[in-house]
This record gives sequence, C-alpha cells and structure tokens, in this order.
Amino acid sequence: MSSLPLKTLCVVIAAFHLVLGQIGYPHDYPGKPNSDFSPVWQDYFQVTNPLPNVTFPMSRSWAGNIPVNRPGHPNDTLFFWAVEKETGSLTSTADDSNNEPWGIWLNGGPGSSSLLGFFTENGPLHVRSNYSIYANEYSWDHLADHIWVDQPVGTGFSTVDETGFVADEDQMGEDFPYITKTYFGLENPPVKLTKIAIGDGTIGNIGEYEVLPAITIIETYPQLIGYDPAVFEYFKEQPMAFLSELATNASQHHIGIVIYSGNDDSLVSHMSSEVAIQNTTFGGIQGFTKKPSTPWYDDEGDFAGIVHQERNWTYVLVKGAGHLVPQQQPERAYVLLREFILGNNQTGLVTEVTGNISVVGGEDPALAAPALPGQLGIYVGSATTQSTYTYPSLTIAAWESFIATATAISPRLGH
Repeated sequence: MSSLPLKTLCVVIAAFHLVLGQIGYPHDYPGKPNSDFSPVWQDYFQVTNPLPNVTFPMSRSWAGNIPVNRPGHPNDTLFFWAVEKETGSLTSTADDSNNEPWGIWLNGGPGSSSLLGFFTENGPLHVRSNYSIYANEYSWDHLADHIWVDQPVGTGFSTVDETGFVADEDQMGEDFPYITKTYFGLENPPVKLTKIAIGDGTIGNIGEYEVLPAITIIETYPQLIGYDPAVFEYFKEQPMAFLSELATNASQHHIGIVIYSGNDDSLVSHMSSEVAIQNTTFGGIQGFTKKPSTPWYDDEGDFAGIVHQERNWTYVLVKGAGHLVPQQQPERAYVLLREFILGNNQTGLVTEVTGNISVVGGEDPALAAPALPGQLGIYVGSATTQSTYTYPSLTIAAWESFIATATAISPRLGH
C-alpha cells in the first residue's frame, strides 16, 4: 500500500484482555508487486472479492500484511484492514486531502486482535451470535478513514516466527507505543499526529489497576456489597502513580491526549485513569486544576457523562459503558470521536479571561463526586438476564447518608 497520504492522524488505543497468536508466513496473493511500497500496491491490497455473509454495500477497503523490518525476522508482519470514509479519500494525494483526519485503531490487552474492535466495537461490520453480519451505523469510518491493526506481531492475523514474539508484558509495555515513539524520533514525519486517545487503558501502576478500582466500583454499585460501610472502609487506602514520557513528548509536539473511560468498567476502573492523570505533569502543571464536573450530551440530548479539558488533555467519562465503550455505548462513542477526538468541542475546557477562571459548559457540583452512580437494580442470570433485584429503599437511603460523609473529602482529581 502507498505511504499514507492524509496529513492529520489520530491514534486510538483501546484496552481489551484477550491474547491471540499466529506463527507462520504471511499469505501472498497473485499479483504481488516486487517493488518497495508505493501507490502500485493499492490494487494488490484492495479487498475486491465478496465478503461472506455481507449482503449490503460497504466502503472500499484494503487489507493485508506488511513487514515490520525487524532484522533476522522476515516473517514478522502486521495485519491491517483499512476502510475509507468516502470513495477516494484513502487513496487521494496529500495535496487533495491535506487537512482531512484519519485514524489508527489498536486494541490493547496487550495482544488483542484489533478485529475484535472491527467486528464488535467501532468497525463497519458487526457479527451476531448466529454469525450473520450487519452494518454498524456508528462505524468510525463514517467520520474519517480508519485503519485497524493487529499488533504486536503474532496477534490475530499478524505473523511471527518462533523467536519473534514479544517476550513478556514488561517488553510489551516498552514496545506498545512504538508508533508514537517512532513519530517523536522523526525529524520530518510524513503525517501530522494531532491526538492520541486511550480508552479504558491501564495507564497507572498495579495498585491503581488492581486495588483502587474497588473503591469506584463500590461507589458506583454499592448494592454489590449489600450497602455495607465496613466493606467500603476496607478498600479506602488508595495508591498513587504517574505516567510522564507520553505527556512530555505530547506537550513538546503540541499533540492532544484524550483519556476516556466507561463509568461501568469494573475491569479497568475510571478512577485509575483519573489518578494517573492527576499525578502526571503536562503543560508545566501537575494534573488538572479543577475536578471534572461538566456534563456532555449525546445526539439525542441525553446526559452522556462527564468531560474535562485542560492544557491539551481531555478526560471523558461515558455513562452506561463498561470496558468496551464503542460496543456498549456505540452512539456515545461515535459522538466522543466526532466531538473530542477528531473535533475540537470545547465543552469542559478550563479558560481564563482577565484573571477570571471558568469552565465551558459550566460545572455541576453533583458530578464532582468520586463516582457517578449506576442503576439501582442488579441483573441476575447466566448469560441472559433472568431477574432483577433491588435492595429495600431504607437500605439505599442509609447508604446514601453514609457515602455522602465518607467521600466528603475525596482524592479524586483535585488539589
């Protein structure tokens, strides 16, 4: 495939915990060019054969394996599937589409195939339980050209030889941001990286990832512990950590960072992301100067969560979403992409005019609480909901009285 012609790039990384692997050679099709990558490869990679069970039209797409050029490992490749927004947008020249954005989607894990995102989250094709396929009306290629990449090598359809695997998660932690690391090291990069978005990611230390989430889960769904204050007190000690390399490079290159989380994510709690942000220095200041408390809304006008923006960092909490935001709240994820990743919506932005500090969209003190309460009912059943249980109103009222006092002084995103 040709070197990517569009100038504005957004990289979106989404966490998912499933490891896949493939040892072998990349599959070659007839007509493979013998030259270096250039526009002559476009015909080779273009998907032209009918796709199984796809009975509706979809945008043009390209797919295949490209080598990573790792010395001594010629079979180490990355599989990609690229879908264009409109006819010609992905194959146009740089001059024709100088300011049009495009995005790369990477599922995390580490080691999760981005086809999980393609078929279950934000791609154009979604699969039902009976293996029939339907069009995703909230596919992210409707807003910009997107490329889904299986990474690292050996994940999904990306190939690897027997000694080419990433050795462990420590090495993966070093290698994972290779796209941005390479970009930051280029004197004249071929694209302009504008934003990096991390969704439901483990960006802090093990304490933030394993211990601290319990607090948020309890505050979101206290019925899980029977509204028992003693259990809450058990998890009250909270560790701190920071992530700095990405923040330093992003600030130096004027690249925006978007951290988004699902409010109902019990695998990687939004609290761990919030604490990591608050212990990261960006724009010369550590953390946010105000607690996130600005509401944002979906296209139906319904409350969609909380947004906060300072010094080119954006934090978005998505109401009603778990660990896979585009899967569980596709419309809200679509709005998030349009407004806060690709767009420049300033809702939640801290501004200062003649010494007066304000927040675009205002601040709601109720949203500054440590957690955004979820629904009251607990679904009961195996695979499907068979019943819903709600605790007595007096139990709920007693808990609300307790938690209001217990969280009156909260460490959440404030100084």
